Amino acid sequence: MGQDCFGLLDLLHLLLNPMTRFMGSTFNKHSVTFEPVLPHPTRLYSNSMFPAASSSDLHKSADLKSEEDLIPEDVYARCFDNRCPKGYVVDYLTAFGRAGGFDALQRRICEASETNPLTIALLVALLKPFGTCGEYLATRTVERYFLKIFEVVPRFLETMSDEDFKKESGKQDGKTDPVTTILKTLQMLAKRLPDQEATITQAIELARLSSLTKLLRISTYNGKMHALNEINRIIGTFSFSHRPFLEEDATVVGPDKLAKWLLDNRLLSVILSDNMHSPQYVDKLDKLIRFLIKEKSLTTEDLDDLWAAQIGKHEAIVKNVHDLLTKLAWDFTPSQLDHLFGHFQGSWISASRRQREKLLELIRRLAEDDKEGVMAEKVLDLLWSLSHNEELPTEIMDQALTAHLKIIDYTCSQDKDALKMNWLRKCVQEIKTNTWVIPALRHIKCICDQYPEVRVRTHLAITSG
Repeated sequence: MGQDCFGLLDLLHLLLNPMTRFMGSTFNKHSVTFEPVLPHPTRLYSNSMFPAASSSDLHKSADLKSEEDLIPEDVYARCFDNRCPKGYVVDYLTAFGRAGGFDALQRRICEASETNPLTIALLVALLKPFGTCGEYLATRTVERYFLKIFEVVPRFLETMSDEDFKKESGKQDGKTDPVTTILKTLQMLAKRLPDQEATITQAIELARLSSLTKLLRISTYNGKMHALNEINRIIGTFSFSHRPFLEEDATVVGPDKLAKWLLDNRLLSVILSDNMHSPQYVDKLDKLIRFLIKEKSLTTEDLDDLWAAQIGKHEAIVKNVHDLLTKLAWDFTPSQLDHLFGHFQGSWISASRRQREKLLELIRRLAEDDKEGVMAEKVLDLLWSLSHNEELPTEIMDQALTAHLKIIDYTCSQDKDALKMNWLRKCVQEIKTNTWVIPALRHIKCICDQYPEVRVRTHLAITSG
């Protein structure tokens, strides 16, 4: 344990893993070192390397609070399930403890030095064997040997420099990483201490957030994808429950704390700064931004960063950001929509012809599925304002008016006729002021052409009568 031999540590993980094929085929083998039910004589095993605990030791006092109190000092693991006792796992853990393994494990982690430092890879190798079999460890074993580890490991991860963290965090596949493996192992072990689990888990979760911050700031694409997956996993627990994913402690990582962490570290800006060409990456942002909107934590600075993520970038990035905005538009508050539309207008003047076409497409899409008419009305007002820009080429003005007409014609608004009449009146007003006569006349004709022919004839017949 003190020699940092990764091969032997991997072997220890294999030996203690209750999910291996060998352990599965011997699940009903009873422990030699611990017998949960001993009303009479204990089993005797001659020439065994595991001396059995005597029944008198297990039944010293009827006043003991729990079965855990019945476990002798030299027994490090137990299983109270007689149907699936996993005897080999229990015996191997006790043998490891009797050989001084837990003492060596604690010393190696808690007494690291500059000449004998800790690394992320070493922590994974040291702790992973006990994450898989933690449920079989006696409570006393976890209290005696892991309590200090629960303090040291999160502190070690939080105080690592960005450079060391990037170097040691290893390769990520977008689903897991070494730091997550360490923290999940500690979380599994913390469950063996119900009275202290909340406090321990709080330290673990703070270390997790610190690690995610570092992954987002310094990591590669896979590392950032993993960090986004972890954040969305936490957000997902809020969607299905009104409490954090740790039910025992509602203050560990609640929605308010997660939102505050995202804001304090300006992480949305960090996420938007890279990899926006990837549709999979951008899809992860959708859930995160919706969460910020729901928590009333999406700021105007965040909207500025979101819009800036596509300015002057490759068409793939522009498309991804526009697709994201189209999905999110219905969740934005009125003030956020106004701020976003301000960006549309500001970009319109300096945009190239191709950029204006893309912007028109985005604006049109925002109004496509509007059943209430609120979004359609805002988009129509914006297009009307843009088409009046005297600096625009005629071609771009025509495109804006064409998009305007399409929205009027295809809107899902329940009172489409009233919408058309409103814009006909605006066109008439333009003609009266003698400022925009020809485009207004064309627009009147195009809107009138949208009325069914039967209705026009009926109207004429009534007039002539």
